[in-house]
Amino acid sequence: MGRNATKARLNVSLTMTNTDTGEVWECSVPYEGDNMPKSGARLPWRLTFQYSTQDKPSSRAHYDESDAIRSADEMLETARMRNATVTIKISNRDTGDSYAYPKTEGEAMPPKGKTATVDVDALTSDVHAIVDEIKALEDGTDDRARVKLSDRAETIILKLPAGKRAALRKAVREAVAEAKEKTVPSTAIALPSDDPMTWDGVPALIAHGVKEMRKGVDAGLRLTSAGEQVANVLLTIRQTMVDPETGLPDLVWRMKATRNAAGRVYDDVLKEIPEEDVDRLASHASLIKATHNKASDVLVSWLRGYTRDDLELLREIFPDAAAAVEADENLSPEAAIRNLYAEKGVDLPLRGRTEQMRITRRVEKVQKFAKELEAAQDAGNTAKEEELKGAINDLKSELPEDALKALDESAKEKTDAERTTEAVAKMRKDLETAGKRFAKVKGTAQKRKVKSELYTLIREAAKTFDLDLSALVEPETGE
Repeated sequence: MGRNATKARLNVSLTMTNTDTGEVWECSVPYEGDNMPKSGARLPWRLTFQYSTQDKPSSRAHYDESDAIRSADEMLETARMRNATVTIKISNRDTGDSYAYPKTEGEAMPPKGKTATVDVDALTSDVHAIVDEIKALEDGTDDRARVKLSDRAETIILKLPAGKRAALRKAVREAVAEAKEKTVPSTAIALPSDDPMTWDGVPALIAHGVKEMRKGVDAGLRLTSAGEQVANVLLTIRQTMVDPETGLPDLVWRMKATRNAAGRVYDDVLKEIPEEDVDRLASHASLIKATHNKASDVLVSWLRGYTRDDLELLREIFPDAAAAVEADENLSPEAAIRNLYAEKGVDLPLRGRTEQMRITRRVEKVQKFAKELEAAQDAGNTAKEEELKGAINDLKSELPEDALKALDESAKEKTDAERTTEAVAKMRKDLETAGKRFAKVKGTAQKRKVKSELYTLIREAAKTFDLDLSALVEPETGE
């Protein structure tokens, strides 16, 4: 998906000031594409807001309540990032109903890094109620009803602490699996589809990814962990989307649908950025790169995070791996998962990009020190030789077994004959260079001096290599 240049765009621009720090910034909230008011359409919902630096409140019209709430959430996030305060009221012109958003009007934003308290029991009950709805679907029900219910469940699950999500997702998956036997594909949706929005639970995860992506773009370089946060959301999407060819979560982006899910996250945020906002466009591009760089890091970290104490969690996603671990006390959960994928011809990354780069840098340093060690040995510099050996041993102690093996194979000890041949080749190259420069020498005295040094060098070479200089004289040929 790319930017649709034909969509209309309307920006509401605000100038805000942090009264504590004096910092001034501008905020632009766009209407775009399908969110643009249509000619003659009624917009009964009103979002009235006032930042602490505004003299009077502003308001925006919306089609429905959910659209107004979405805009309100964006304003709250902006205020939170700026350590500012915003007062928001949502109202309906037709009914006269209105309420403050969030609950207390004028409530200060929570400190950065903190989240509001959630009612875990109430949210858990809501998910179980949806699970019951999924199970109660009648035979022949359009499968879009099942997708919609599972997506609602995932939206609620994302509001819960991470430790509370796994069991609820398992309950939803089991209900969905049962419902799939009763529901029938609609003419509009063929599952599995390349459109990630038709996959159970994925639309809510994409929305969550868009929120994290938007937060990172708005914060720019100030939010250094944004790439990792978005990468973690995309990992959850990959864990959710099962590849029908392998029967396993698509952890390595094999399916087009999985790749499209990531593209949807990126593009939905890109469409919100005005073309003239070069700073946020650059921030968006940088965040995509940072997310790509972190993709293997978060995957490997997740794989390594499983221990034998987590078999119940492991069984929810990889029941065969859990069974293998139980049957073999020497098998780690990570190895069991890797074996499952290897049996299907899928190689999972052995380590993350950050870890691999760290290893690569150490290997390159070992190779550099090895060359310096060789030069020190040739020069008979014993002190330098011992120093370099110690440095090489220290670096090797930090390398994994596979890296050490590859390093040893590429740096086998050379024989004296091999090292002599290399030195002679270098001498030949240096001699060719000297010859080219000698051709440019003009003065007779200067040429005589160079020739004298060369004669001395030839005599030393003859002595060092035990050369018979008479072999250089070509034999006379008779007529």
